[in-house]
Amino acid sequence: MDTIGAADITLETGHDYRIVVEVAGNTFTGKVYDHLDLSQPVVTYSGVDETYSEGMAGLFNYYRGGEATDSDIGIADSTFDNYYTSAETPATIANEAYYGFSGEPYVVALSPANRSAYQSATDGLHADILLPEGTSGAEVTLTLNGIDRTAQISQSTDGNKLKVSYDSLEANRVYDAVLELTGNQNVGRTEWTFDTFEQSYLTSNEVMVIEAEDYNYNGGSYINRPVPSGFKESGQSVNSGDQAYLDREGIPDVDFFDYSDTAGEEALAIYRAWDPVNTQAGSSETANVAQPDGQDPAVNDTTRKASLDVDLPEYQVTGTRGGEWMNYTREFPDGEYHVYLRAASRATQSIYLDQVSGNTSGINQSTDRLGTFHMPNMGIKSNYRFVALTGEDGSRVKLNLNGKQTMRLSIGTEDDNRVNNTTSLNYLLFVPATEEEAPPEETLSIAGAATVNGDYNEVTGAVFEPGKITVPATAAMQFFKILVPAASAASFAIDSVSVQGDALTITYTP
Repeated sequence: MDTIGAADITLETGHDYRIVVEVAGNTFTGKVYDHLDLSQPVVTYSGVDETYSEGMAGLFNYYRGGEATDSDIGIADSTFDNYYTSAETPATIANEAYYGFSGEPYVVALSPANRSAYQSATDGLHADILLPEGTSGAEVTLTLNGIDRTAQISQSTDGNKLKVSYDSLEANRVYDAVLELTGNQNVGRTEWTFDTFEQSYLTSNEVMVIEAEDYNYNGGSYINRPVPSGFKESGQSVNSGDQAYLDREGIPDVDFFDYSDTAGEEALAIYRAWDPVNTQAGSSETANVAQPDGQDPAVNDTTRKASLDVDLPEYQVTGTRGGEWMNYTREFPDGEYHVYLRAASRATQSIYLDQVSGNTSGINQSTDRLGTFHMPNMGIKSNYRFVALTGEDGSRVKLNLNGKQTMRLSIGTEDDNRVNNTTSLNYLLFVPATEEEAPPEETLSIAGAATVNGDYNEVTGAVFEPGKITVPATAAMQFFKILVPAASAASFAIDSVSVQGDALTITYTP
């Protein structure tokens, strides 16, 4: 069997995915979706087979290794649930049959998209939700960084789509977002991440950016705020002088630890040519038989303006193995910092940040654990995102830093095939620590007026009980309006209204 297209991906055990195969003429396209985000695939790959221009397509699984007779590893076994097939193209079949589940609302578009970088906070957050035929809405909740923001969203309908918007994003933040659709048992929860960092903020003195490839050299030597360096597409070097890390040689077991003791091939040593630490400008994670060498062009992280201005790509440390590490020395302005790691990974793993104490120019250095970057499985090693440094309780670590500091980035603790060669490290980001405040909780209230078109004022003597409101009726207040929090508006319903003496009793379903 000939392979015409492939992708180097890892699927997480116990996690839900959707696999889509599209065939148009002789072009075959494969897409893998995470069930937590059906608005865009984790990976897309394709190939062309000139043998057949028409026929039938299917989905199956087989073992590609060389141990097909081994009873433990030579087995490929899959069960495909909720299988759907159609001879028509996705543009002409019902969206809910192709992307979602019939009869249930689900998210079809997100802005900012999952893992998108350097987004404008003023553009806000928007989600399109496809509604089942015959319905006009859905109960939606939005959580950002663990804080319920449902009361601040707005909703409108456009045909069979419910449009949800949130316009209070703040600049220079990393957002982990959760949108939930009550009543959808299959794809009712969408999770995604994005950031709103401004390019000018990333290059300001209040922020410290440490490129993964800019680790110490010559036994603890460092450049505090290096200029971007590397090679243009033409091969011309940029900023190879004293203010940059390009081709600086580190000392093993002092500046870094790597299981290899020789520099890799040129493609894996493009930035630090003399060291065994692999450095690349993006990587190819998909293959296509039509490509001259079988590999698709390399995919890189979103290029920052500082690199674009000098025609340079983003560089990463790749080919890592559990237990390897790099040291970084920098001088920090006095302050409290949150730390993020910009990286891509196709395996869940822990990456540690330690503080190096004592003599940083010799071997057997002492370290103290500062926190952990808990890397999620992003499916493929080209899906970059920010991951926060957290402590044992899972909350973001706040580091108090002042002056010269040496820190160590360690790839887990064990040399394990599950995590080896699965990660691309772009840079560490130290930003002034900020705490997000939850909006004041909205509660049920009632306002009254003497006439139906009069001025309504809050009824201060009203008594609120679960499912019941008791309101004193006076000449000044004969007409009432119940003010319902936005989060409860969709389900709130008045059950009964009665007069008992000089009081009005209202029962309701929240």
